[in-house]
Amino acid sequence: MAKNHVHLSPEEASRLQVEQGDGLIVQTLGERPVIFADVVARIHEHFSLDLHLDTDEANAAQLRTGDVVRLIGKNGCITEALRG
Repeated sequence: MAKNHVHLSPEEASRLQVEQGDGLIVQTLGERPVIFADVVARIHEHFSLDLHLDTDEANAAQLRTGDVVRLIGKNGCITEALRG
């Protein structure tokens, strides 16, 4: 099973001040928000901003493809909305 991770392009990573391998915090939106801690940043020129979660965890958080979640920076500040 792959570890939860966020794909980013080098430009997105630079804008968000994220480096390869950084541990990020991602929060779902809605009535019952769920926080995923230590989501790994994966940066590559062929990637675009996208969250990848284990299917069971995504189902437990009631996430579906295309849902918006919140990426919280390493310092705890909300930095960007993502589509999962």
